[in-house]
Amino acid sequence: MAEYHFDTGLLAVTNASVISGPQLAEELHMEAATKGVQRLLGELLQLPKTIKKGKFEGATEMTQLPQPVTKLPREKAPPKPKPLTAWEKFALKKGIALKRKKQNKVFDEERQIWKDKYGKRAREDADKYDWLREVKPGYVADEDGGDPFLDDRRKKQARLEKQAKNEAHNKRRSEHILRAQEEVSHLTAVTRHLSTASNGKFDKAAQKAKKK
Repeated sequence: MAEYHFDTGLLAVTNASVISGPQLAEELHMEAATKGVQRLLGELLQLPKTIKKGKFEGATEMTQLPQPVTKLPREKAPPKPKPLTAWEKFALKKGIALKRKKQNKVFDEERQIWKDKYGKRAREDADKYDWLREVKPGYVADEDGGDPFLDDRRKKQARLEKQAKNEAHNKRRSEHILRAQEEVSHLTAVTRHLSTASNGKFDKAAQKAKKK
């Protein structure tokens, strides 16, 4: 009677029966392997299932595998620890924390919750709850009919337009510099070609520049 050990997490089945006597034929080994796979499929059918809907149509039934029982050996040796840098040695000597995580949370006393100080969620939170502002007595709007909210929106739009203008200027400047460098390289090759008695016939650098 064959005795099977299953490790469904690795989709593995082991025939633990003791084999003694003469060597078995290959057909018997194939039959035992087939029975082992069939028993493994039976174990998989008893595991919990989840339904995953397709992107366009239909759904797929997926089996949730448990954690593997058998521990597989490493393919490669464990990585060696890296030597400490000069700063890390100094920090350990002085008792300075090497990994100090910057806190991005601040407590809102009015709402009694923790919120982000910066980032996407902080901007969304500011836009959502920024509905009331204190206006100083000497406040004057930038334009007629303006208010602090409108002034901020216009300033932000002006910053974005200035940034886009600077990016376009830098792009044009880099293109001009690249074009000038190509012209200088071409003039240098022509000068080298004319500076020899053979008009650069035996000048390898000039020949390469000419081919380009």
